Amino acid sequence: MRFSLGYQVVIAILAGIFCGLFFGPLCNIVKPVGDIYIMLLQMIALPYISFSLIHGLGSISPANGKKLFVSGWA
Repeated sequence: MRFSLGYQVVIAILAGIFCGLFFGPLCNIVKPVGDIYIMLLQMIALPYISFSLIHGLGSISPANGKKLFVSGWA
């Protein structure tokens, strides 16, 4: 039986929580893999969020920019 990607992610999250709760220190062997995964997510997500904010602010009209500046300044 083949699960969709969403179900696979949910199953992996639940399996990780289960292993962390019940096996705790015995799972330290996979900690480097988790650290690498988190660092890779940060390498992708942080620049994406920064650039999308810059693009969003750069593409608003001057009238909306003035309203945003006035309402955000206070």
